[in-house]
Amino acid sequence: SVVRAVGELVPLAEESTPGVILMATRGPSRYVGGDDALAQRLHGITCDALALLADGRPITFGVGIADGRLTALVAAHAAAGRYVVVEPGESAQCLAQLPVSVLADFAEIDRDVVSLLHRLGLSCVGDLATMKSSDLVGRFGPVGGHPHRRGRGNPGPCHPSAI
Repeated sequence: SVVRAVGELVPLAEESTPGVILMATRGPSRYVGGDDALAQRLHGITCDALALLADGRPITFGVGIADGRLTALVAAHAAAGRYVVVEPGESAQCLAQLPVSVLADFAEIDRDVVSLLHRLGLSCVGDLATMKSSDLVGRFGPVGGHPHRRGRGNPGPCHPSAI
């Protein structure tokens, strides 16, 4: 019911994993007057939909809007009960000080790869962003490019949001 409610405002909402809704927000954001206005509307819609499901029990959720999936997921997780908007172009800065473990938690990077990155002295996501992609690809093969792109806050083809 939450996905249906959100889908009335943002037509291409997708439940990527249980409890996580991803969507392209560029068009809907323009329609409602910007990312902050969209985040506020998504928060309200979700509150209303969850109130019908919760039977009086509080359900904590967050809304995050950013120019990349990883940043949107991290923002939504950090929001817990509110919404967070990361301005376009600020994803790398937002992610830089976070531990590399967020790559396993939110970017589907194998935990063994993340553990090795940490043992190699790359403790923050920003440490990855400062490296050359070719160094990571040389060490880890093609999968090495994924942590580098995520660490740089590299946006995908759409402007996602996460709830």
